[in-house]
Amino acid sequence: MTLREAIDRNARIQAESIAAQIDKLMFERVQNAAVWSRLDVMQDLQVRDVDKRLSSFLASVHDGYRGVYLSLSCVAPDQTVLSSSDAALIGTRDARAASASTTTLLAGSNVDVEVREGGNVPDVELRVPIASSFADGALGELRLRLDWSAIYDVLDQGGGPGQALAVLDHDGRLVAASAALRERGMLLSKVLAGWTRLAGTVSEQSGEAMN
Repeated sequence: MTLREAIDRNARIQAESIAAQIDKLMFERVQNAAVWSRLDVMQDLQVRDVDKRLSSFLASVHDGYRGVYLSLSCVAPDQTVLSSSDAALIGTRDARAASASTTTLLAGSNVDVEVREGGNVPDVELRVPIASSFADGALGELRLRLDWSAIYDVLDQGGGPGQALAVLDHDGRLVAASAALRERGMLLSKVLAGWTRLAGTVSEQSGEAMN
């Protein structure tokens, strides 16, 4: 094995390990959204009795998962926030359009992962319908805004000298990256969209593609 082949092999192993860490983090968050949306306390939306048990539940989850979620909210079909871990959001309307959206099916629940522009940091939110226990249809949605800095930490710590790490969505939009790419203002751009056509979920490319 040549030196170049050894370097390429180690870089791929490293990238696959980082991808596995991110997969684990996202799976845990998506799983939480799916499970919490089916808790009995969510049925308080039936009578909009949301300022007691449900608000207390969302606040306690937010505090218990500090550093994971920026906020947790229950939103009515008309986009009105009925309950939230952030009291300032209650009564407001949330109808922002998503920049990108993918859907994951987990444990019988459709969880949408939405990525929107949020200044220098993408606004990443999980959305899952809250089904009614008494009638057909959904009472609203449970929405969990993620603290995306946890993903950045994985990428920043995983990259070696001269390496830049990027995570692309299915549309080729750069939704997370190590510091070198973030500092160049590349987040949510499609400058690396061509990489999505490469085989596999992990690939290694020359830095010339980013110049």
